[in-house]
Amino acid sequence: MDSKKRSRLLACLMILAMFCAMLPTSALATEGPAGRAGGAEVTVTEATYEVTVDSAVTGGSIAVNPHRGVQGDTVTVTVTPDSGKQLVADSLKYTADSGSAYTAISVAGGVYSFALPAADVVVTAQFADIINETPELVPVAISTDGATVAGGDTISADGTYNVAAGATGTITINSGLTVTLVGSGTANEPNRELSVDCGEGVTLTIRDLYVSNTDEINLLNFSGSGNRLLVAGVNVLEGMVYNAKAVLHVGPDTELTIDGADADGTMYLYKYTAGAGIGGDIHEANGRINFAGGNLFIKGSKTGAVIGNDTCGDEAKEAQIGDIIISGGRIYIEANARGAAIGGSSMSAGGNVYMTGGTLAIYVDWTGSAIGAGAVELAAEDANCGNLIISGGSLKVFVNQNAAYDWGLTEEQVCDSPITATKVNALPGGDPVYRYMLDVSGIEADANGEYDVTVDGAPYYTGGLHDYEYTTNQESTMANWTKTNADSHIYLYLTLGAHTVSVNGQELNPIEVVEPDYSSDEVVIPEDQWSDAADTGWYTANPAATSFEIGTAAELAGLAALVNAGTDDFSGKTVTLTEPVNLSEREWTTIGRYDNATSIGTAFSGAFDGGKNAISGLLLGDVDKNYQGLFGYVSGATLKNISVANGYITGYEYLGGVAGRAVNSTITGCDNRATVYAVYKSAGGSQRVGGDYCGGIVGNGENCTVASCQNNGSVGGLRYAAGIAGLFYGTITDCVNKHECLTLWEGVAGIVAACGTRYGGDPYSTTISNCRNEADLSGQTVAGIAQFSTDDNLQITKCCNTGDLTGCATGGGIIAFMGGGDVVSKCFNSGDITATANSGIGIGGIAGCMRNGSRTEPGVVIDCYNTGAVTNKGAMDTNAGGIVGRVNKENLYYFIVKNCYSTGAVSTQITGTHAGGVVGYLTNTIYGDVDIANSYYLTGSAPGGIAGADIPGGAEGKTAAALQELSVTLGASYADDDGAESVNGGYPVLRWQAGLPQPTCIVTFNVNVAAAVVTVKDAAGAAVAPESSGGYPLIAGDLYSYSVEAEGYEPYSGSVFPNGDTEIFVTLTAMEDPGEPVVYGDINGDGSINSQDVVLLRKHVANLSLLSEDQLPAADVNNDGAVNSQDITKLRRYVANIIAALDTIG
Repeated sequence: MDSKKRSRLLACLMILAMFCAMLPTSALATEGPAGRAGGAEVTVTEATYEVTVDSAVTGGSIAVNPHRGVQGDTVTVTVTPDSGKQLVADSLKYTADSGSAYTAISVAGGVYSFALPAADVVVTAQFADIINETPELVPVAISTDGATVAGGDTISADGTYNVAAGATGTITINSGLTVTLVGSGTANEPNRELSVDCGEGVTLTIRDLYVSNTDEINLLNFSGSGNRLLVAGVNVLEGMVYNAKAVLHVGPDTELTIDGADADGTMYLYKYTAGAGIGGDIHEANGRINFAGGNLFIKGSKTGAVIGNDTCGDEAKEAQIGDIIISGGRIYIEANARGAAIGGSSMSAGGNVYMTGGTLAIYVDWTGSAIGAGAVELAAEDANCGNLIISGGSLKVFVNQNAAYDWGLTEEQVCDSPITATKVNALPGGDPVYRYMLDVSGIEADANGEYDVTVDGAPYYTGGLHDYEYTTNQESTMANWTKTNADSHIYLYLTLGAHTVSVNGQELNPIEVVEPDYSSDEVVIPEDQWSDAADTGWYTANPAATSFEIGTAAELAGLAALVNAGTDDFSGKTVTLTEPVNLSEREWTTIGRYDNATSIGTAFSGAFDGGKNAISGLLLGDVDKNYQGLFGYVSGATLKNISVANGYITGYEYLGGVAGRAVNSTITGCDNRATVYAVYKSAGGSQRVGGDYCGGIVGNGENCTVASCQNNGSVGGLRYAAGIAGLFYGTITDCVNKHECLTLWEGVAGIVAACGTRYGGDPYSTTISNCRNEADLSGQTVAGIAQFSTDDNLQITKCCNTGDLTGCATGGGIIAFMGGGDVVSKCFNSGDITATANSGIGIGGIAGCMRNGSRTEPGVVIDCYNTGAVTNKGAMDTNAGGIVGRVNKENLYYFIVKNCYSTGAVSTQITGTHAGGVVGYLTNTIYGDVDIANSYYLTGSAPGGIAGADIPGGAEGKTAAALQELSVTLGASYADDDGAESVNGGYPVLRWQAGLPQPTCIVTFNVNVAAAVVTVKDAAGAAVAPESSGGYPLIAGDLYSYSVEAEGYEPYSGSVFPNGDTEIFVTLTAMEDPGEPVVYGDINGDGSINSQDVVLLRKHVANLSLLSEDQLPAADVNNDGAVNSQDITKLRRYVANIIAALDTIG
């Protein structure tokens, strides 16, 4: 009987059994004479009982599993206190008699459970406020056994220490000590942003420690040799944010043994980092790690190995990889990652893994190897996958359905394919070994539930079965692991041929280990799955048609085939998707292609309407390709209503959920839920190439419009990742990012990572309006809306950020870096912004840094507010500001900060940096200037308005009551927060938040020349016509430019932010004779260019002797509009005859 028939038969038998179980007992008996039951047997259905939760419980939640059962069933109870609450001791109980009596629910191994009695039961509990009775601790050396420790403390003597509830920072343990750290338990709130740094030779026991970190720190850090980590009670260690650090750090030249302090010692570990869960940080080898005991449950995601290294192909670092030994304990690993469960990260080699004992189960849930090097597509090419040397233990590798296609399977099953390391025994030379599944279902375990297995007369394994599985329910790190008794096998790895085996002293029949036949593992595509075939029949039936309908994955692939072959670019034609399609995680070929090396491509140029039908199972896995997405390259196209429901898009650069590259195109109403990740490569040492420009919607957009789109997928890479677009210029409006975006280095944003073009050229403008970021973002430079503009022509208006920004050395709630011509208006930020590492420039509630600008094109922040905390915890040179972190006044730069306020707490913990309620720091030069006007901060939230000092009328403190009454003073863009439901704590809101229209102002021009022509344009460059009265109707708070020209007069230009009816006075100056041409370099005007001119220029730049206004033009030898050290260099090179000429005019 084939497998399909057998499956159908089993399914029918199960349905029949379920039907019979629902029938009454009388229906199951065999009828005899006179209605009496006849025959020899009567089947009786067991009574079932309900398990419910007391609806009166407050302060937390209780979950039970199962909700119904028979007497004696085990009921598991999960307790989750609300924030600030904890479970009251001994209050978790159940009643089986409506409250007359209660029975306490016991805990074992960190899990609450009870046996269901023969009655319906109600589970109840009490929660109370967490009261931190520990006074604020001054960091000191602690040496008293039983003392309480917190961040900043150093433990200097052996003993047991209690970790203070709410403690953050770093606890240091001196070398050579034996220390126990006791936490508050898993039923209470975790410690957050807590790190334990151990010296060499430390024996650390952790008991009931619950730590959940989002900062870029190691949770536990070991160094040197002779270290031991013992687990007691139930511990939960979580690295929740994508960053460069390992959760449990064991770097090169470090040794660590992990063991159980007792049989029940348990550790749950979750890692979301690019560093390992246990092992090396990013770009680092792991040390020697020995797993000797304990109950370990480990889940890992993202690029880092769950246990192992991130050497990224660096041969010198690969030579430092330490051995990993499994000699005892129970280890369960769920690897939903591109890094290996044990071995290398997504781009790294594997080391040597020795297994001499213990119970190890690895559940492979993505492309990362079980044991070996990196991801599946890399491991297949990489000879350096390491070795797995097995001489004992039970090793189970199970491929989940989510990863089945990646590993050549059609369904989830036990499979060796993900072990990419070479499997050998421990004999000299290492003979190959193969899996043998020993069925012990007919053999009784010993009193401890274990089996003692010998092979060929030698001890091989002592332990239990693989009795836990990972089930994604998202309740907690602990709750995701479920005990099951489904597997009755012990997994042996032995050489080919016959072997004798005994279990618990019982000699079994000889077993025969044969070389596995993997032909049965070949992928056979089920009938309901796409086989990667392309169907073009819908087109070839009538290629002259202007509209087409498609409804299958094969027909969608047919569209890709037609476009890529150059058959039709569909210009002037519409293709409509009529049904949801499942691409079955088969490797997808993009619709349209573009070759970056040759600048040649075949683009889709028509209209595509996805009809909001889900496109699922999208997979693009070639890490060497650019411009990857559902569409690879579109030009002059319209893409609308496309819903990428799930999938994984990876490549080298320019990746988008909907489109990799879009030129002169419109993308509207699209949604992405796939993971988009750009993979970088090692360029030697710590250098990296690739991994740039990812967007949830589009990777690279050139002169495009993106409107009403939403990202719900994870987006990341090395640099420049954002929820909507990676590299973009054009218009983005009404878009939302709802999922995390993260990079290892720089350039994370909620909407656009980089505005403009990568390689420069003509200046391009970008407008972002009515967009919002709701997700937390992490990277070295971070912005809620946009990182920066390469062309300094970026307009951001009516946008907001509500997500927290972390890890940033430079970042802003709206924009990270501002330049001349960039304008941020009518925006707000409510997310917290935290700088933790590296060296940056500034972090601000609205902008991180204003770095260039001029009188004609200033950088402008106007009509914006911030309510989020802005904190520098560890970034050198990074200043913190409620509105702007740092303003750079060098080189005649000019900026405007106007009509803004901040209520968020602003602070810095780093010596030499500054904090201000409006601006963190102004560079102290005489060249540039900044106009800070009508801006305020909440008194007490910062040390002063600008770098600790107020500027009356510009940046000054106001009480809460005064700020709440300030909407009229702040201008026409604001309104009172006095609606039926306050949205901003009573502080002023922007009119668009309150659904109020922006008022119109009349601006008139009073010019001294009657024949002058006035031209007014809005931020998009559209001309504004005057009214019959001659005044211009302008929207209050918007940016407008104007120019005034008259024959024979010098033209005049400027900009205006109307905040009420305004009259602008312009005095035109008659044109003058241009006179003698400027001779660059001849600063003293003596007719020659020599060392005397160099001396004058050096004194001017050093502020020792300033040049006159007449001399400055000749001193600007590179003609860039600024006189600085670059001009000195160029002039010295000319005088020394290194270069032949200087720029001249005339």
